[in-house]
Amino acid sequence: MNDASAWESFARQAVRGELGSLRIGFGIATLGDLLPRAVIAFRKAFPNVMLEMHDLASQAQMEGLLDGSIDLGFVRLPVTASGLQITPVLEEELLIAVARSRFTRAHIALKDLRDEPFVLISQSTSKSFRQHVISVCAATGFTPTVIQEVSELFTVLNLVRAGLGVSLVPSTARRMRVPGVRFLPISTPAARWKIGMAWRKDRYDRVRTFAGIVQSIVSA
Repeated sequence: MNDASAWESFARQAVRGELGSLRIGFGIATLGDLLPRAVIAFRKAFPNVMLEMHDLASQAQMEGLLDGSIDLGFVRLPVTASGLQITPVLEEELLIAVARSRFTRAHIALKDLRDEPFVLISQSTSKSFRQHVISVCAATGFTPTVIQEVSELFTVLNLVRAGLGVSLVPSTARRMRVPGVRFLPISTPAARWKIGMAWRKDRYDRVRTFAGIVQSIVSA
């Protein structure tokens, strides 16, 4: 292939979004296997596009989308911002996480844990997630006594496993398969929320292509 042909091929790939980078934001709710499946499918179709993954709270993702530092994000709904395309992709819910060694009876309600110490994700890691946990407890009639704040969900589960406290975690935490931790449902509707995919309407073809892959996985 001569230089002119090589340049034409490069230009066509660039126009189709088959070159360059794609910067994706995601949050504390790890989206189960949706995001990994979408990434694998996209890499297979577009091996020349470099994917950058950014672990960011929803508000930071919104700011990143607007200032152009990320191309696509998965954010807690509802959000509103002019110039953004926002599409709901899945529902998430909070679960109670307790140590199997300490909590053995079949049914445990959130109100039963009002006097227990709590281990939570820090506000600096995800302000919206932390506020949601507090509001769900408030809807049940109490304010949790927080004895430990950490930045990683895996750390939360291991502290729960060790018996240092209980927690509320996204349902995707079950996929971490930390032994010795029980996950229990919360009856209040406030424990559930939606996650949406967001990107700027003026972004490149590769952004819309990735969004289409995610939507096809959700539909399937």
